[in-house]
Amino acid sequence: GTISSRSFQLQNLSRYPVSFSYQIPTSDSAHLRVHPKSGLLDANERQTHEWSFSPQHTQKYGFRCSLVITSNLDLLASPTRLGIVAVGEGTLGNIVADPETID
Repeated sequence: GTISSRSFQLQNLSRYPVSFSYQIPTSDSAHLRVHPKSGLLDANERQTHEWSFSPQHTQKYGFRCSLVITSNLDLLASPTRLGIVAVGEGTLGNIVADPETID
């Protein structure tokens, strides 16, 4: 199938570094990917993250993922979990030539 990719910015607005991790359900990981999947964001740092969608069938897809952010300074602090909803649609393409016969 066709792969569609989009870039999104993730920015740490705090003065402290944080760790992040995207959680995509195993059942959806064949269709939806993110890079990087986890890492570190320094204070006030902005990173570009690439999401890729590769549908296997002609249908609409809905995904519920999470972004988990953890403080690197306070190890006792609870991680922050943010919900992400991604929607995609698999379609069929075709090629049309005019004229129909090309020598």
